[in-house]
Amino acid sequence: MIICKRMVGIRLTGVIVLCALLFPIQVFASLEFKTSIDTDLITLPEDVHEYNRLFEEYLSQEKNSELSFLKVKERSLIDPIVQKHFRDGLLINDVKEQIDAASLFTDLSVQQPVFPIYKHALPLSPFLSPSVSSLSSLDRYLFSPLIKNAGGSSFDNASLSFFTIPSVHADDDLLIPYYTDIETSPVDFLLYYISQYQNSDGSVGNSRQYEFTVRLAMILSQFQKTDNDQYTLMLGYLRDTEPVTVREKALQVRFLMHIGDPYEDILHEITSLQKNDGGFPLSPSLDVSDIETTLEVALSFLAADHGLDDSLPLALYYVVSSIPEDGGMFYGRDALYSDPNYPLINKTVQMLQPFEAFTLRINNEDVVISEIIDSLFSFVVGGYEENSGFSSHGFFNDVSTLYTLHVYGEYNDLYTFLFDTSKSYQKVDGSVGASFEEILVSLQGFSQPDLVVSDMQFVGDRISGEDASMRITIQNNGYVRPKDGILHVFVDNVDIGLQLSLSQSDVEALSFRNSHTIVFDIPFSYTKRFLGNTSFQVYLESKNDMTPIDNWLSRSFSFASSIDSSPSFPLYYSAFASSFQGGPSLTFSLYDREDQNRVGYVLGVRELGEETWSTYVVNVEQYIVGGIFSEGTTYEVIVGVFGDNQEVLFFPEEEITTIRMSATPEIYEGSIKGDVRVDNLLSSPQIFVQGGSSIYVENGEFEARVPNGSIMAWVQEDQYDAVRYRFNVSSAEIVADARLFSHLSFDDESPTITSFGLSPFFDGVLFNQGIVTMTVQAQDTLALDSVDIFYFDPDESLWLYVTTASFLGEQSRIDWFVPHTFLGEGYQFRAIARDFRGNVSIPFDVDVTSIRDGTPPSFSFSTPVSSTVWQLGEEHSISWETQAINNVNDVTIDLLYGEYVEPIYRSRENTGEYLWSIPYDMSYASDDVYLRVSGEDNENYRLGVQYTTSSFHIVDPSSFVDAPWGNPVVVTDTLRDEFYGGRYYDVVSAYDDAGILHVVYQFIRDELGDTRILTQQLHYLTFFENTWSSPQIIFEEQIETDNSLTGYRSISDMQMLVGTDAFPRLLWRQGLSQGCESLNTQDIFFMEYVGDTWSDVMNVSSNETDSRQPDMTISDMGVVTFIWSDGPAWTETCDFIGEQGLSYVSYDNGEWGSMTSLFEGTYPSKPQLVSLGGNDIDVVYRSGDVGELAHVRFSNNAWSLPDYFMSARSETPQLVLGENGTLHYVFREFHFRTQPVRSRIVYAYFDGDHWSTEEVSPIVDGYEVFYPSIMLDGTNSPYIMYERRNTENQRRDGVFLSQSPGGEWLTPISIQRDSQFLTSGTLNTNISSLGQVSALWLGSYQFHPEIFYNQADVSRGDSTIRSFGVSENVIFTNSSATQTIQFVLDDARDVDEVRFLCNHRYHREQDNPACGYIQIVRDPDTYEYTPQLYTAGFGNDGMDLKMDDFSYTYHHDGSLSFSIPFTLSPAFGEYTNNIFSVIWYEHENEYVRGWFASPERFDTYLDENVLPPPVVGEISFLKDTVLANDSDIQFSTVTFQYGEPVDEFRLYINHDWYADNDNPRGGLFLWRREDDVFMELGGNNYGGDIVTLLPELSSSFLDEDTHERTIVFAWSLSPTYPQTEGHTLSYLWQDLDIAYSSGWKHLLDESFRVVSDDDYIPPALLDSVQVLKEFVARNNIDTQEVTFVFSSGEQVDDVRLYINHDWYPDNDNPRGGLFIWRRESNSFSELGGNNYGSQLVTLLPDSHVVIDEESGEVRVTFIWSILSDYPISFNNTLSYLWQDSDISYSSNWKHVEGQHFSIID
Repeated sequence: MIICKRMVGIRLTGVIVLCALLFPIQVFASLEFKTSIDTDLITLPEDVHEYNRLFEEYLSQEKNSELSFLKVKERSLIDPIVQKHFRDGLLINDVKEQIDAASLFTDLSVQQPVFPIYKHALPLSPFLSPSVSSLSSLDRYLFSPLIKNAGGSSFDNASLSFFTIPSVHADDDLLIPYYTDIETSPVDFLLYYISQYQNSDGSVGNSRQYEFTVRLAMILSQFQKTDNDQYTLMLGYLRDTEPVTVREKALQVRFLMHIGDPYEDILHEITSLQKNDGGFPLSPSLDVSDIETTLEVALSFLAADHGLDDSLPLALYYVVSSIPEDGGMFYGRDALYSDPNYPLINKTVQMLQPFEAFTLRINNEDVVISEIIDSLFSFVVGGYEENSGFSSHGFFNDVSTLYTLHVYGEYNDLYTFLFDTSKSYQKVDGSVGASFEEILVSLQGFSQPDLVVSDMQFVGDRISGEDASMRITIQNNGYVRPKDGILHVFVDNVDIGLQLSLSQSDVEALSFRNSHTIVFDIPFSYTKRFLGNTSFQVYLESKNDMTPIDNWLSRSFSFASSIDSSPSFPLYYSAFASSFQGGPSLTFSLYDREDQNRVGYVLGVRELGEETWSTYVVNVEQYIVGGIFSEGTTYEVIVGVFGDNQEVLFFPEEEITTIRMSATPEIYEGSIKGDVRVDNLLSSPQIFVQGGSSIYVENGEFEARVPNGSIMAWVQEDQYDAVRYRFNVSSAEIVADARLFSHLSFDDESPTITSFGLSPFFDGVLFNQGIVTMTVQAQDTLALDSVDIFYFDPDESLWLYVTTASFLGEQSRIDWFVPHTFLGEGYQFRAIARDFRGNVSIPFDVDVTSIRDGTPPSFSFSTPVSSTVWQLGEEHSISWETQAINNVNDVTIDLLYGEYVEPIYRSRENTGEYLWSIPYDMSYASDDVYLRVSGEDNENYRLGVQYTTSSFHIVDPSSFVDAPWGNPVVVTDTLRDEFYGGRYYDVVSAYDDAGILHVVYQFIRDELGDTRILTQQLHYLTFFENTWSSPQIIFEEQIETDNSLTGYRSISDMQMLVGTDAFPRLLWRQGLSQGCESLNTQDIFFMEYVGDTWSDVMNVSSNETDSRQPDMTISDMGVVTFIWSDGPAWTETCDFIGEQGLSYVSYDNGEWGSMTSLFEGTYPSKPQLVSLGGNDIDVVYRSGDVGELAHVRFSNNAWSLPDYFMSARSETPQLVLGENGTLHYVFREFHFRTQPVRSRIVYAYFDGDHWSTEEVSPIVDGYEVFYPSIMLDGTNSPYIMYERRNTENQRRDGVFLSQSPGGEWLTPISIQRDSQFLTSGTLNTNISSLGQVSALWLGSYQFHPEIFYNQADVSRGDSTIRSFGVSENVIFTNSSATQTIQFVLDDARDVDEVRFLCNHRYHREQDNPACGYIQIVRDPDTYEYTPQLYTAGFGNDGMDLKMDDFSYTYHHDGSLSFSIPFTLSPAFGEYTNNIFSVIWYEHENEYVRGWFASPERFDTYLDENVLPPPVVGEISFLKDTVLANDSDIQFSTVTFQYGEPVDEFRLYINHDWYADNDNPRGGLFLWRREDDVFMELGGNNYGGDIVTLLPELSSSFLDEDTHERTIVFAWSLSPTYPQTEGHTLSYLWQDLDIAYSSGWKHLLDESFRVVSDDDYIPPALLDSVQVLKEFVARNNIDTQEVTFVFSSGEQVDDVRLYINHDWYPDNDNPRGGLFIWRRESNSFSELGGNNYGSQLVTLLPDSHVVIDEESGEVRVTFIWSILSDYPISFNNTLSYLWQDSDISYSSNWKHVEGQHFSIID
């Protein structure tokens, strides 16, 4: 069953349904090209005189159409004659979408295929419900009910014909005449284009003429463009032409209905063509239905009330059943390519709109048309992704979707985007697209209302305080009615909160153009604000208005004084919280106008909840009231007026402002959030918000934090009206959806250009092939918008357009590249300025005497080349070549690090080569450095620039920092956007008990311009578990200043402490520094971190004297105590008044104690204090100008007398508290009392009773010391750090001092690499409770000041062995050859005793006797170590300790190293593999671990003049596999150390004694020294019949220098040799002079196999290992590659690569990755996890294997990247292992000799 019924409550009303028909809708099944434009109209004649003649002719004859094509600017876009003068890309034609002509049908006489769309089959027996007949009684969608016109009369819209037939022709025979700037209206411009190409019979288009003509006539009727001959001609064509297709017949029915001709026969004819599926075919002769045709028929049925019971539901059913669920529709051919057809979908959803309220019932299920519409609508709109920004889908798709949005009234962001995008496709002749179908859709999509506020008048009298009425007249000059409208009324550019929405009937009354108007009467019941000449502005806001700029109207009216002579109110007032002189205050402003009845203004104030106002008389426009408000209290504020009778009149109660007061108004701030619209467009001008500052909105939206109260805001740019809005803002609340409207101000005066300059421009000469800067200065009444630049081409005698640029204030600058074709004389340049209202200036011309060849010099680098690696401190040649038309005397060479430029050769002689000494400064180090050479020629001054074609490397070879320090890292990054242009200054830090490091550093951005703006910030961040938090701005000040830094209050003397609560506290000094008197502004400031935020800044000193040298401490109760130097006040003449003392105050949880002055009159300074617990405090300070260091204590609420413990002029002191009340104090002093005169660091220690002092900085010539700091670890051990300056190169580094266990200060070590330096006064140090020492400082990184960080671990642990060995591998037991034990212990502070035993019985090899027992004991008083031989026996009688050469050294990392030299007497004898063992003790003979054996061995011999006996070094054979074919040769090599005495050597294959299997004897060979002969022994009994010794290939050699002997045997095997595995070697050698024989020895774990020649597979052989790079960056981007090349590699089953294998340590580099390739799965993977360095590297999937099937070569390539955690390191080594599992072969780990690589940044 199928039922059609009208639904109630559907989204769109019947009026919108009318709109759907008034915008006729068509979907094309075929497309065609428009008729080509006559090229004579758009191609200018090349002859300039002919051009000028045509221009004058068209102008005199008012041939506007032809004249429009002669516009110079248009020519510059289309004429190739013009384009040839510009380089590529200067002028770019718009790319217009074209449609493939092969896919179009251009002739209806040709049978056109129709592509059916099926979703499912039609029900076999559809039938209709009788209730459908009720449709006839419903309102028809064709007409709206009643419209009220401006005259007040009513008319029935049904009386209007759909087509209006004009009775009298207009004078103009065109659809629309040409007018100036017609191109600004896309509809008019398109209509004008259509008017030029109507066919002679009245039709339009060159195919489907009837369809296109009737659709165009419908549109023109709606547009009321019917009073012209072209429209009449169309109607004649439609009357006289017989339609052919069913679609045309359906359109004809609607045409005939509305001209009153019979149409029923045609309607019945159409009905008879309905197919079984319910659809209608495009042509009567076709068998398949067509969606578009069916919809056109359905619309005709609906218009004629025809077929409502049968044909119409069936037709709609066919349509909806052909639509997929998701709405994605296809033409048949489109479906082949899965490409939905957007024009088809759009046309379908447009034509379904009149049926939106319909429901079909199919098989007892409802099909709701609105749901089908939603599906189609969602599919179309969903194709435009808003979250990533809309993008065009092509013109036809875009404009079709635009019209769909228009039909359904969806005027959203997508509508705006599609309108602007589609409009941009309009060509210079007005046309769009490539078919008439696109033109018709564009006409409908482009149509918009154009509302105009045409009149504004007051009705009746205008008296202040009396009711008044304003009458507003609005008309629509557009092509469609508006969707809505809101009327805003402003008075004197102030929003008075009056808005009026247009009613539905008002909107309908504005449906058509041409003076359809509505009139509003707006009552004003409250006019006490209006007086005298008052300006009223009206703005009509409408969503899709064509030209919103004319929606504004402004008129002035005069209001008389009030009848009762009472004063008028101000137009508005504002009042908001502020701060004045440290207390809460109120800032208010009001709109003041002259009023003879008003004596003054009154401000009323009362606390919230009270009834009585306190009044204050004010007589200014802006006023600040203070001293009457309480902190945190909420008040009500109102403004009133009073006259001569003193009676106060307040604003109405709804105008009361509620404000919460505070001396810190920021804590009660609120926010205003909304958008800004200028002439109804979201815009981003500058706005002003009271209580804040001018801000820039973004994308039309703004948000501002403001004080609570009533706030005024407005657009603040010269070209816009400053319409002021008032917002009531509550504390901590957001005023959302705020709206600021503005309007382009009226301006009818043209701008004036005052100057137009070119640069470089010398004596009227320009140069081509370079940038010329054009500077235009102009003036305007309001504001300048842009300037057009033209040039005069002397060859063409034409002015041609160049570019358009915006003004910044009164100046516009354009950089323009002068093409090489500009050459010669006669050129001119012209500027024409334009203001925002489109007024243009008189042209301003500049004559150019000539344009010369400006070919700049060119350069090319010879060195360095790509991938060059240089090191800091080296000297290298930079060479280049110069090519120039003139001489280039001087050049500049710069280094480029990203955007940073570092000059190294500035404006010096162009010699072609520069020998550069690279500074030893890490800022120069980078793996991405470019060079740039630049220079000017000497005549034309043209600048040439050349860069190296690729980057090169400058590496830092400086050694790493000594233990316990790591390598410094950079914490900050001034190149980040938020920090760019600024720099860092001071930095402070402190640890909490959990080991979190809290850091604050100072950041300053200095912006130079017309106004110098200085921004000063403090940034807070933390460091924990090797992770830095993001910096947080906790303090910010911004001032406008000058080159003298007037008003700038610099921050200094920052300090930070963290209490037991883990909250940091921050202290600093701040004030002016412009002359002595300004020093009185210096104060001490404090902030603390409470909960989860930083407090406000608190002024600790808060006086008008010079406060300086602050310090603070925190007690165990959390009380913060401050002390600083204070007292004198400076005069302008740099005298000071008053006495200097110390000021002292405490702060406890928000409560301040009373401030106390100490020691006045003694000139105290530089105080330092520590808390002893409770309220007890120790203070150390410098007393007197000469300098006595004094110690005082505050205990039991009283101060002790000073204890003067040293005479010193202390500088930058620091005091810390140790355990048991001890004090540690350090300072810097310039020491002049003793020689040499020097700066020094002094350490003072207070043991609870007495002070002791010592100088701890070494006396070293050429160095000065500064800024010491001191720290204590958990054992009360002090650590001192300070700055050290090299007086020769002025470079500074930070150094670290610690004590040995005996209290001696060790030699200081630097905490930076040799190439790193710090900025003076920035070193900040701390130590955690876990023994982590941190250092922060300001240094240079890539030439930018950055914060650096380093740390050291000084925590105590169990002592462990770091290294243990001996200096010599061989010594002679002759009582003179020295052997040295080298032993290093970590964490050795508590080691009391160490013992060494030579050849401990548990560790010695064989029966080597003991060769000495050494004991080293530490003196408990002096902490000195002394060695001695321990007890008797143990070989001590043969050992002699070299006491004078014994040494030990304590190191800063807590390690202890020993060097113990000794000799052995001949009594010990000769032994190999002697070994030392060690044991040590702590804490009075408590041993730490048992005996530990050294990994190193040594041999002893009797005398250095007698060579040791021979030692077999190595025996090996060449091949793992040998062919039994008499030709394959096996080689076996033996080496002897000290091999001269070897007389004979025998080699035995498969010795019986060592038979690992049943292999027979395989040969016995002899080499004899006497005659250097090789021979076989034993005959066939020893395998002589199956083996052949090859003497000619065998050899022996003795190295006279090293005494090493090498013997090589060569032999081959016969085919009868057993072809098995496990063939072994045994050997015997003899020294006949001493009758020595070694006896037979077996070569363990070595064997070879024998195979026949036929089935032999050669074993794999590693040919080479290839390492790609010497340097690799640790950025996870740069890659390293290692390739293994194997011959016969098909036998290789896996290959492993190990970076920095432990067995081959070239240095201390960490394990850097273990990789494997497996043949079975052909896969690469990492092994071992983090234990083998997996966390430092990433094996990449680019790793690969290449197998050459012919040669059998296999290439295995590992590719990996280095992560940033990998330390910068050199000499990273490579080791490998490969295996053949078929023969159980493993190469074992091998080291890649001579190849290593470095890791760099």
